[in-house]
Amino acid sequence: MLMRGPQSAPSFLFTLLLSGCSSNCVSESPGPVEASTSSSVEPDPAGGPRRIALVVGVSEYLSPGVSDLEGASADARRFSALLTEGWGFAETDVLLLTDEAATLEGFRGAFREHLVERTEKGRGDVVVLYFSGHGSQAADLDEDEPDGLDETLLMHDSRHGDTPDLLDDELRSMIAQLYSKTEHVVVISDSCNSASVSRDDPGRARPRWVAPRARMNPVETAPAAGGDGAEGWLPEGFPGLVALSAAGDGTPAIEIGGRGIFTDALLEVLSGEAARDLSYAQLGRRARPLVAARSYQIPYFQGALDQPVFGSGRVSQPWRLEVTELLDGDGGASGHRLRLAGPPLPGLGVGAELRVYDGSADAGTIADPAEAKALAVVTEATGLNAVAVLEGRPRTAARRGDVAVLAMPGEASTKVTVSLRGPDLPGGIPDEAAESIRTAIRGLDESQRLITLVDRGGDYVLLRQPRDRVGILGPEGRLRATVEPGRLAGRLWPFARQQALRSLRGEGGQAFRDHETLSVSLVPAAKQTSCATGKWTQAEANRPQTIPLCHRYRVRVELEKSSPEPLLVGGVVLSSDGSVFGFPSDGKVVRLEAGQSVVFDELFQGQLPLGAWDEFLIFGSQEENPIPWHLLARDATTRKSADSASPLFRRLDRYLRPASRGVGRVVEEVEPTAWTLSSVQARVEANQGFDEPSGRREYTISNFDVRPYYPDDRTTALYRFLVQADRLTQKSVDYKQHPWKEGSDEANLTRGIDCSRAVWFAFTRAGLPYNASGDKYLPTVEMAKLESAMADEFEECEEDKGLKLGDVLVYRDAQRGDGHTVVVIDPSKRIAWGSHGWDGNPRLGLEADNGVEYQRIKVKKDWRRWDRSTMKKVRCWRYRRFSEEAKTPRGLPGLEALRDRCNAGRSCGS
Repeated sequence: MLMRGPQSAPSFLFTLLLSGCSSNCVSESPGPVEASTSSSVEPDPAGGPRRIALVVGVSEYLSPGVSDLEGASADARRFSALLTEGWGFAETDVLLLTDEAATLEGFRGAFREHLVERTEKGRGDVVVLYFSGHGSQAADLDEDEPDGLDETLLMHDSRHGDTPDLLDDELRSMIAQLYSKTEHVVVISDSCNSASVSRDDPGRARPRWVAPRARMNPVETAPAAGGDGAEGWLPEGFPGLVALSAAGDGTPAIEIGGRGIFTDALLEVLSGEAARDLSYAQLGRRARPLVAARSYQIPYFQGALDQPVFGSGRVSQPWRLEVTELLDGDGGASGHRLRLAGPPLPGLGVGAELRVYDGSADAGTIADPAEAKALAVVTEATGLNAVAVLEGRPRTAARRGDVAVLAMPGEASTKVTVSLRGPDLPGGIPDEAAESIRTAIRGLDESQRLITLVDRGGDYVLLRQPRDRVGILGPEGRLRATVEPGRLAGRLWPFARQQALRSLRGEGGQAFRDHETLSVSLVPAAKQTSCATGKWTQAEANRPQTIPLCHRYRVRVELEKSSPEPLLVGGVVLSSDGSVFGFPSDGKVVRLEAGQSVVFDELFQGQLPLGAWDEFLIFGSQEENPIPWHLLARDATTRKSADSASPLFRRLDRYLRPASRGVGRVVEEVEPTAWTLSSVQARVEANQGFDEPSGRREYTISNFDVRPYYPDDRTTALYRFLVQADRLTQKSVDYKQHPWKEGSDEANLTRGIDCSRAVWFAFTRAGLPYNASGDKYLPTVEMAKLESAMADEFEECEEDKGLKLGDVLVYRDAQRGDGHTVVVIDPSKRIAWGSHGWDGNPRLGLEADNGVEYQRIKVKKDWRRWDRSTMKKVRCWRYRRFSEEAKTPRGLPGLEALRDRCNAGRSCGS
């Protein structure tokens, strides 16, 4: 479908969007007009810079090897409507390209004719490129990528016949043409180009990613001009460019129910902001928590983020619903129903709270909750309309033509789905135990309210773990916690509480701004335990903070100097293991004047699990609305007994209890005061703060702790290998090549060990078969051969562009005739294990060292060479047992090895 902006009346646009229509839907209303191929530039009505957009969405793919998506094309239509209806883009300046029109050649032509040729140099035009659909990767043949991989986007006909993906090199070259005319270029991608984490029981979440082809077509492998060595989609040297990406760090971009989570977050922020300019940095701060509420993906905002969104504050109106009919009564009392129509606001659904304003209200008025005439709760939501019931006593009767904006999201944001892995699957729970778990969940009131049990593919998956425990697998495939069966029901419902709290957004009116009015930092405690290791690097306020394992820290909050009045502050911690903790824990009131700060008394510690994101939500409310924030972490019964009579607290309480809104309850007059929130994410990492020497050589990591990589199952091959490898490291064995003819291992190790012998030693002494020839030792010259005896127990992994824990890499220097081999420990952090000779360089200030150690690569991030430029990687071997075990959670890194890591009474788990 090819469209130049919506040409029909807004009512048709809203109908189309509310219906969730995909490209094959049929509507009786006239469709958008097909785009003209003319490249003439119409003058901007205001005489200033033009704002031009190319919006692309691909849900349907011609290639049978590429799965279709549900919502990519619909997301493109929603985003196109946002630009024209919400941000005042001229309809003729927004070109919508979906499905069969979004071929590779169709995209190239549209980019050239609609963007490049219509952009006028020196006018300051703002150009927006939006894409939703599958992303992937391809081998980088022109060696301009640090990671050895080109990112790609899949158009409608990509991988069909000889049609390739769109390489990032080509897209950068196309963007460079735009940049020669204007610096104000914005690239938005709701897709992902890597997805290293997955589950073997997929659920309702669908990733917008497909695996790279094993081998590319000839036309696809030809190097594209314009590569610049940049990582991801953001070209280097383009200071005005902005790139917004749905996912990074190996996390997939997710769609649920035919809606991209990243696009939903952007629409929610951008559709409600009309009173003031919004920068891309502010957009990022507000969108990230909304993404985190529904997905584990990590969005990225890069480039000139201090620029105003879309180059201008010329916003027409926020997206809102219109009251089209009073279904009963005169709209002046609680319980009266309203019929609403409008765009599909993110978060709109049964139980959503709407503030109703007079239809003539301007954007500034609609941003102020004190100006609302009524509060309404959605009781029905269909494809075309919604029905809401007035709650409380309206200040002024609602009437036809009034408008409604979202205040709190619907009940879907307060619930999660949970499934139990079947007994026929690895880690499956036996039928009898499964039924006992289901009964316990149904028997706990809070769990019954907030958890929906499904047969397969829930947001959270339960599986059998060692020592008769049950594991909780998160949406990202990471083990979040292991629990005794009797405590499981009480550990599950807080995950739904976390989702509900992450979905909240403040109502700051003209006075307060979410993620700005309150600045939040996590700061290290003055005293640390003996178990705390690593280096604390302080992040900026409201920016993600890395917590070294076992470090203690506190929460610091500051109220901006420009705040017109004091605020009462408190918060909740949403831990990745599911727990929720509110503070101040004693319920005391903490009041901040403008410019004041407070460090809360509560002391936190960086604990397991590693690498998963925790979130700190800090709330600020006006003095007439005190909130016992710590009670938001408690169950409904405890909250009900609270002494607080704050209307805002009662609203939040109803929000956290599904089916408690819109049930005809008569409450006090609509609560009018403003409130705001800020958040900061944190994740715990082991081995933080490596002293990185200057220079470009590999270097040794001192005191590296390999235990975060141990599987919980000690019988697995990976566990046994890593333990043996680390023992060899801890013995401080020197590097030396020798015939290995002494009478014992100890005697041989006293003389030293070289790189290939160390790999052989770790496998064989762990009791793992190394080859079919009596597990004989193989030097690097033999390991490098494709027909090597390594193939007896290992598979060749050179075609797999994603390295994995345990891969054995073999290097050879054709000029010197020597070789080297290492074992990959952490592909993303570029950490390897092995026995290394002298790896210092006096000219670079690096001291020499010898022996079995952990090292980090600095030179080539794609692992293509080691230390010197002539030592090239020639082979990758992957142990077959590692691969088989990694298909189930038992073969993946777990939690047990670090269970007592922060317990000083148990020698910090050593």
